[in-house]
This record gives sequence, C-alpha cells and structure tokens, in this order.
Amino acid sequence: MLGLGAGACIAMTTGGAGATESAPATSKQVARTCHVRSDGKLLCENKRGAPLYQHRSTGSRIVDYLDTSPSVFACWGEGDLHAGGNRIWYWTNGDRTKQWGNIPAVHLYTSVDPPAGMKKC
Repeated sequence: MLGLGAGACIAMTTGGAGATESAPATSKQVARTCHVRSDGKLLCENKRGAPLYQHRSTGSRIVDYLDTSPSVFACWGEGDLHAGGNRIWYWTNGDRTKQWGNIPAVHLYTSVDPPAGMKKC
C-alpha cells in the first residue's frame, strides 16, 4: 500500500509531463500522485520550473512558474495545441510571483486530460 489517501489515482510517467522525459513505465519508476479532490480541484505532481501563461497559448506572456510539486489546479479549459498533443490547459497559482496562469497539460503527471470530476473553467 502506497498510503496516498482515499480516492488517489496513481499514474506512471508514460503520459503527461513524463512523456518527453522517460521511456515506457517500468516497475522501477516511481508512481506519481494525481487526483481530483472533493472540491473539484486537481492535486497533481507537475514538472518543476514549468511556465504559466497569461492565456491558453505558449505564444502568450509568461506570468509565473511552478517550482513546487505537487500543485493544486483550480480548473481546466481548452486552448492551443501544445507539445502534449492535446488542447487541455490547467489554471493555477504560480510560485514565484503568486500570479494566476495557464499551464499546458504536458507539464502535469496526469493519466488522462482532463481527469474525470475536475471543474471546467
């Protein structure tokens, strides 16, 4: 038992942020925590240092960065296609300047985007 708490989902690093960082999952890789809380927000591990954008587009201004992991993501929405191969973006509060911004799903360790039960922005 991993002790992740009730309702926790475990995702291996085969999708999301891990897709560009690792080979297919093996038993030696660390399981990632990622689950939708009862308030509809997502608590999920994410790539540290990932930028938050003003809009759901990598062409928009960077407003902050995520340096901590896991982070809480308030909601999701559709935006520009990003390196993760989908159009799902998450809304969260940054760590350096405390600005709110959008982060492409590719930087989260989700197993599916968006996770079932998460609020839509």
